[in-house]
Amino acid sequence: MTSAQNMARRYLVDLHHATAVRKFALHIFDRLRKVHLLPKSDRELLSWAAIVDDIGSFVNQARRYEQSAEFLDDNELIGLSDRENEIVSEICRYQTMNEDGSAPDIGGHHYRHLDPEIQLTVAKLSAILRIATALDASHKQKIKQIVISLKKNNELIVRAKTNADITLERWSFNKRVKLFEDVFGIKVVLKQEGMNRQ
Repeated sequence: MTSAQNMARRYLVDLHHATAVRKFALHIFDRLRKVHLLPKSDRELLSWAAIVDDIGSFVNQARRYEQSAEFLDDNELIGLSDRENEIVSEICRYQTMNEDGSAPDIGGHHYRHLDPEIQLTVAKLSAILRIATALDASHKQKIKQIVISLKKNNELIVRAKTNADITLERWSFNKRVKLFEDVFGIKVVLKQEGMNRQ
């Protein structure tokens, strides 16, 4: 993790944002163990990706996630195997969201050329990181805590505990949730609850 944090500092990543995203991503991963069925080792890869997914904004804000993947392809994280480095890089790549369809997408050309053994892992971890990123879209850590509950009707409720205005987070969440719903086949809803509610 020190390697990832050093890289994030070098490329001037907002570490408060990265830490918040990491916290949300890991919480979602932990609460949905019976849904994603990924091994505990993939939790660490998600953690690393949450710290470095924004390093590309140092060079190109518009293509920051693709640029992050390119940086990681050229500068592997110390302590990870080649396969693990590739997974982290690809998780970052698939954070990109362009309306015009120019961004790499799960199921697209680049994805189809990945090793089939890592495709599903990349899709699942990318989907989790996308919604975790949305929960701090303003980079102001307005949401202090989330509560995850999976209902019997296959609906996932994400309760954001905050008294702040999370209009930007809600908008970003609604844009970024589609991949999660497609990968896991679960409808996801974001609800806000004040900090004084139990």
